[in-house]
This record gives sequence, C-alpha cells and structure tokens, in this order.
Amino acid sequence: MVRKFDSVGALKRPDARHSPRRRVPLEAQIAIGSTQAFSGQVQNISASGVFLQRNNVALDIGAAVEFVLHYQGMVRPLELRIPATVVRLERDGVALRFGRYNSVVYTDLIEVIYNNDRVA
Repeated sequence: MVRKFDSVGALKRPDARHSPRRRVPLEAQIAIGSTQAFSGQVQNISASGVFLQRNNVALDIGAAVEFVLHYQGMVRPLELRIPATVVRLERDGVALRFGRYNSVVYTDLIEVIYNNDRVA
C-alpha cells in the first residue's frame, strides 16, 4: 500500500478531494453502458469529480460510468460527456471521480463550474 502525505506531513485519505468544488444547480445523468441512465441533481462539481444527489443508487464502488451534463453555455449549448468511476455511495447520492478528458471538455467543464456564483 502506498501512503500519500500532504505538504505538512499529514496522511491523505484515499478519497481526499483534488480540486475545489462548487455548487452548480443543474440536473445531470449518469450513464451505465449504452442502455441505462439515471438523473440527479448536481450537489457539487470540480475539475476532478462530482457528487450527484439521488436516492436509491444501484451502483457499485469502482463501477465505470459516464457523467452527462447538458448546459446552456455563454456562447453555445454544451453537452459534457466525461468518463468517471464511482468512488463513494451515500444514502442521498453518489460521488464520481472523473477519468481523462480532452482540452475541449476541460474548457467546457470550467465554464460550467465557474460560470455559477454558488460556492460549495
């Protein structure tokens, strides 16, 4: 097991956040394969992941999914499709860690995150 430490020598939790999170009052989907999807309310989002509020989530930790968000951007409508992994399940939702995505998706995601004025 590899242990990671922060800048002051404290042991980091494996689920520690890597990016600042912001509240974004939007509806999003989690797609599972090409045939299943469910919707939920974004509680908070960052460049590295999202927490989606939804009751009775039928997923397993470690499951590969796709985060899907439709958003009216400043210039054009955006559709984000980001590969993700389920990292935490709670009674009221699911936490996803985003996988790799390209610079276009990054730019659109940053617009979604920072074009809203609610801080988590």
